[in-house]
Amino acid sequence: MTLEARALSLAYGERTAVRDATLRVEPGEMLALIGPNGSGKSTLLRGLARLMRPRAGGVWLDGADLWSLSAREVARRLAILPQTPDAGLDLTVEELVARGRYPHQSLLRGLGARDLEVIAGAIADADLEGLRARPLGTLSGGERQRAWIALALAQEPRILLLDEPTAFLDARHSVEVMELLRRLQAGGLTVLVVLHDLLLAARYADRVAALAEGRIVAEGAPESVFRPDLLTSVFGIEMALLEDPGSGRAIPVPAVPAAAAARGGVR
Repeated sequence: MTLEARALSLAYGERTAVRDATLRVEPGEMLALIGPNGSGKSTLLRGLARLMRPRAGGVWLDGADLWSLSAREVARRLAILPQTPDAGLDLTVEELVARGRYPHQSLLRGLGARDLEVIAGAIADADLEGLRARPLGTLSGGERQRAWIALALAQEPRILLLDEPTAFLDARHSVEVMELLRRLQAGGLTVLVVLHDLLLAARYADRVAALAEGRIVAEGAPESVFRPDLLTSVFGIEMALLEDPGSGRAIPVPAVPAAAAARGGVR
């Protein structure tokens, strides 16, 4: 299943936040959106998830205009996890994940055997079987993020969109979340993720799209986007590349300022 933006522009009132974006998410890949704060990453994700109407252009899901489909139809095919999801912390993991079945239910029918099977599978996929009865408020940040991913999985989507799923997580929990997404991708799920951490984008993404001032300025394999000159222009700070000892991929890092280097480095 493909998701495609064609000359897409999105706006908040009179302010255009995304301009003329063209991007195709291929089946089974992980594509990362990168860029500085305010570059339009989250807005583009919302537009691709049918949460914002286009000002111009459009979005197509497997060849169908996204806005020709009902919200329930879209929710059966793609799921979005916002940066700061909102739900009562008194909900248990199982109660939260059960909410993901709403696109598949009618108002007159409760959870059936199929729903319970999917809920259990989503909890297992997110490695939360031992925590299913725990309230969200008692979980660590990484556990809670995995619970939200399980909620999205309970929709049985073909495409999963995530807005900075590693925000506010430490290094260990960030890697755990990205490894979970990698496993889900290996199982056939298409993943589109907004990432601030360029190391994670370099290590896990199949393709990267860089945004600046509301426009996609580069898109392709990580090695074609992670170039010092391009990243310097996108982020407004001089960037350098190091080699990831695990994957061999180039990892972008801020370059040491010349004045600091002359003093023997930053302390």
